[in-house]
Amino acid sequence: MGLYFHNKTIYPLQIVLAYFDPQCESDGINKWRKTGWFLIDPGKTNLVWNGSAKNKKFLYYSEDRNNLGYIWSGNIFTHIPYRRFNRCWDITSTEPGRRLGLKVFTATTNNYTLNFILE
Repeated sequence: MGLYFHNKTIYPLQIVLAYFDPQCESDGINKWRKTGWFLIDPGKTNLVWNGSAKNKKFLYYSEDRNNLGYIWSGNIFTHIPYRRFNRCWDITSTEPGRRLGLKVFTATTNNYTLNFILE
């Protein structure tokens, strides 16, 4: 069981994921972990989170690695480092990065696949 990202585009993607983590209590409110960058080649599927995904909320941000301007984003903003990372949502970082908007979704099955397609 788990959450999978599937790249249905012709471009390599880099993706950030955020999910509920009860061990993240940096301010007592935001118990979320953010992690990235997942690198997914065209046509490939990666397991990005283990466990039953059903009825759980996740957030993601994705962009093509060729800098062609293909972006999947939302309106929940946080600092995302340029390099690979895995940390609680509210952990302050002096590491170089960008403020990016993540998009929320709720998984509807135990094994859930989020497809990235060009529109």
